[in-house]
Amino acid sequence: MQDPRMMAAKTIKDQHKEKLFEIPGVVGAGLGLVNGNANELAILVFVKKGSRAATAASGIVPARIGNLPVVIRQTSGFKTM
Repeated sequence: MQDPRMMAAKTIKDQHKEKLFEIPGVVGAGLGLVNGNANELAILVFVKKGSRAATAASGIVPARIGNLPVVIRQTSGFKTM
């Protein structure tokens, strides 16, 4: 059985994913936890290191989407396997 909170969070992420990928430097989006806190779900936004999106202070990536906090994770990119 799926956790209703996770299903709701996935719906929110899916509704906003296309908009997130329009932001220069955004290379991925997913769901995770805020600082490992199992009680607080977040939208994880993966951004390319050195991009404007990598700086939270730039405000280019929203701090919240729907009722979920956004956690920015910097990456060198992803490789298809």
